[in-house]
Order: sequence, then C-alpha cells, then structure tokens
Amino acid sequence: MLCCETLRKLEAKFTPNAVSVCKAALNQFLEYIKAPFKVKLRGLKPVPKTFDYIPTIDEVDMLLAKARIDLRAIIALIAFSGLRPCDVLELRFENIASDIEYDSEENKYRVKRLPAKIIVFQEKTDRPYVTFMGPRCANIVVSYLNFLVSQRKRPLDYKDKLFNLTYVAVLMAFWRLLKICNIKTPPFRKFRLYSFRKYFRNRLLASGVSNDLAEYLMGHEKGISSLTAVYAGLRDFDDKAIEELRKKFAEAVPHIEGVEFAPKHYIQEVEKLKKELEETKHKLQLLLRAIDTSFEYLTPEDLKKVWKYIGDLIYKQYREDLREEYEELAEFLANFKSAKKPEPVSQNNSSVRRRHIIVQGEEELLKYMDMGYELVKELSNNRYILRAPE
Repeated sequence: MLCCETLRKLEAKFTPNAVSVCKAALNQFLEYIKAPFKVKLRGLKPVPKTFDYIPTIDEVDMLLAKARIDLRAIIALIAFSGLRPCDVLELRFENIASDIEYDSEENKYRVKRLPAKIIVFQEKTDRPYVTFMGPRCANIVVSYLNFLVSQRKRPLDYKDKLFNLTYVAVLMAFWRLLKICNIKTPPFRKFRLYSFRKYFRNRLLASGVSNDLAEYLMGHEKGISSLTAVYAGLRDFDDKAIEELRKKFAEAVPHIEGVEFAPKHYIQEVEKLKKELEETKHKLQLLLRAIDTSFEYLTPEDLKKVWKYIGDLIYKQYREDLREEYEELAEFLANFKSAKKPEPVSQNNSSVRRRHIIVQGEEELLKYMDMGYELVKELSNNRYILRAPE
C-alpha cells in the first residue's frame, strides 16, 4: 500500500514515463528482497506534458554554424538525412563508403556522388534501410572526416566508427549549444535532439515526397515494410529502386537543406554531359581504328613521310603564330617611336605613368576604357594596347 501511495504522489509531479521507470525500479527491488507481490498502476497513460519544438531552417543554420565539428556532423545527419540519434552514433565508415572515398594523393576524403547514400542498420527496429546526404550534409560530414584524418594521421578503416561519443555526451553538448544560440521556444514546447527528425519529416512532406517514402526515409517499420517499399524493391536494396529513391531525394534537397540550386537540373546536366562524353569517346575509338587500319598498309618509308608531314604542319602553325606576334609587336614599336615624346619629368614625381599599357581580356579592357583609356591596337590571345588619357 505504501508503494502505491508513493507512486501516486510521483504521478502527480512527474511525467508518466518517469513514473513508469520508478515503478520498474521498485518492482526490481521487491523481486530482490523476494517480496510476494509487485506494484501495478492502472490508468497510467503515456500522455506527454510537453511537446517537441520543430526548428526552422534558420535555427538549424544557426546551430550548425556554432556547433563544434563533431556535433555539427551529428546534427546534419539527423536534420538532413533523418537518422535517429542512436543510429548516428553507431555509424561506421562502411555505412557511407559507397559514395565517399579517400583520395590518397590529396590525403583527404571527397564525395563521389550526390546525393550520397547511407546504409543504416537500426538499433531500434533492427531493420536496414537506405537514406541519403544532400550536398550540404555531405560537405559537413566530409569536413568532419578530414578532421579525423588530420588527428589520427591515417584514413578510417571500414569498421571504424564515425563518432566515439556516448549519447549522454552528445546531449550535454547539444544543451550547451542551445544555450549559446539562445533559441526561444514557445510554452509547453521542448527543443530536443530528436526534434531534428521531425524537421526532416516536415521538409520531406513539404517537398512533395509521398507518405510511404517519407516513412521509409525516416526508418520507420511502417515505411520499410510498406507495399511501396516491398514491391519497388527498396526492402531488398534493389539497385534500380535505390537510384529512383536517390532522384526523389535530390528533388527534396532544396526543401531539406535550404540550398539555392535545384539538384534535379544538376543531375540532368550531369547525365547530358555523360552522354556527350560517351559519344565523343565512341567517335575517337572509330577514328583510332581507321588510323590503325590505314597505317597497316603503309611501308616504313611512307610512315616516315606521314610523320614528317605532320611535324611540318605543326611547325608551320607554330611559326605562323610567332610571325603574327612579331609583326604586331614591330608595328606597335614603330608607332611608339613615331609618336611625340613626352616632356621629361622628374623621376621623383609620383604622377608619372606610362602612356601605353597592354591589358588582357575584355573585362579589363572595358574597365580601362571607362577610365578614359583609348584602344590603340588589338593583339592576339585576347590582348589589347591602350593609350592613357591626356
């Protein structure tokens, strides 16, 4: 009876979750002392007395700007990729290695493809799923990885964890960050680390992503086992299904990360360039085959003549370029000598300046012409001779 009264008093002051924890601890104690009964509380419903505060993109920007480098990467993965905080802390390099690689020549990590894929093995549901990092999130994570490389003096192994932090340490760092940023929340609202996941979900829906795909990207059991995920192949990590999901995630990136460019147009432009590159490569292969076939029937003497002819063409072109440069320079010098010489002035006079200058490029040309300079001669390689104003 005393135990029940104590819990009822706690129920009046604390949340249902806190009372449930106290009840569980009390029952463990009763079991330890071999008491013949356990405490049960009927009518205890887990109704929250405070609600989550969902941050705005400006508040997310402020937190990212002032967070230390490891916490910045954690917040970015929660807010921009939708991971649970506990899953972020369990990430290993192998989870993101498919689209992020280490450049041994430059001694740093770089992103191979955007949006970058993350394979998540959840701690809560024990169900794997795929989500992505947009350009902003990937840049933050890569910067953090390069920081780790500079500290460890080596790249990460596949099994290395990205974050060697406990959940409590992350929470403490996050609370300190909130105090620094001085973000005010409305009454009955609490800004938790988990609030970034709700931000991610809201941004997904605002971008037009379907509810089933949003549930999947959140890592919810309902989304992973939905008919959309099952029959599209997402549950089985089908490559085509993942690529389709990548494209839809790319369309949502401006809403999630607040970036200015549209990834959809970026991806289309990349695909167009890839196609043009393949066509050019095919044409070059055909040309090389034709040259090889033609050279097969030439005698050694004929081959020497061909290479001599090619060398003469190259030399002739090079000589013509030099001749044009020489003629332009000679003409300029002749005009310069025939021009009226300026009156001699003292070398100590700070107002002395050249009457003629040579500028490179149209932008520099327009800048000087706005200052009153006169165009005298147009040279090759986009160079110009200008006369200074009187």
